[in-house]
Amino acid sequence: MQWQQFYPRFLLQQAEPHQRLLPAQARASAVLVLLREGTEGLEVLLTERAAHLKHHPGQISFPGGRLEEGESSWQAAVRESFEEAGVLERNIKALGQLPDYVTGTGFFISPHLALLTNDQPLVLQADEVASAFWLPLAALTAPGALYSELRQFGPVLHRLYYFPYQHKLIWGATAAVLVNLLQHTTFLATPPNAVINTDQLQSGLQCWWLWLE
Repeated sequence: MQWQQFYPRFLLQQAEPHQRLLPAQARASAVLVLLREGTEGLEVLLTERAAHLKHHPGQISFPGGRLEEGESSWQAAVRESFEEAGVLERNIKALGQLPDYVTGTGFFISPHLALLTNDQPLVLQADEVASAFWLPLAALTAPGALYSELRQFGPVLHRLYYFPYQHKLIWGATAAVLVNLLQHTTFLATPPNAVINTDQLQSGLQCWWLWLE
C-alpha cells in the first residue's frame, strides 16, 4: 500500500461508525495515527506501553494520552507523541481525523491521522513506553490478518478486534481504530465475522480479563 494509493481514498471515503462501549463519564484523550513511507509501503507507528502503568499496561497502542486543560485533541496527540516517542511536530503533516472511539475503561479517544514527512529517530520515554515499532499496513490487509469476536459487556454486545503480528497482539481500541482506518480508505470493505480462538489470546488479554472481574 503506497502513499499515492492511500491518500486519495482517505480524502474521498467516510469511515463507518463503530459500535462502542459507553461509560457514564468518558475522559477525553487523543492519539496520533502516524504513517510513514517504509520499505513495504505505508507503515504506522505503534508503541508497547510499560508494564507498570495503571491504564492498559503492556498493551500495543498509538502514541497519545489525556487532554490537558485548554488544549485541543490535536495538540494533545502531538504533545504526547513527542513525550512518548520523541516525534517532532515539525516532522509531521496533519491529514485528518478518524471517528472518535469510546473505550470500556472510560476514555473518549480522538484519533488524528498524520504523515511523517522527515525521517527521524524515535526517542522513547522509558517510564511510559517499553518499545515502539512501525507496522506495515499491508500486514493488516493480508488474508486472515484480522480476527474479531462478539462479547457482552452489561447491556451492550460489543465486537472486539485482534491483529496478531509477529509476537505481538494488537487489540482493543487500537485494533478498532486500525479497522476504522482501513474501512475509511476501502482497503477493508466490511468488518470480519471470524471468531478468534480465545486460547490463543490468553496471555495477551490477561489485563482485560482482570478489568472485567
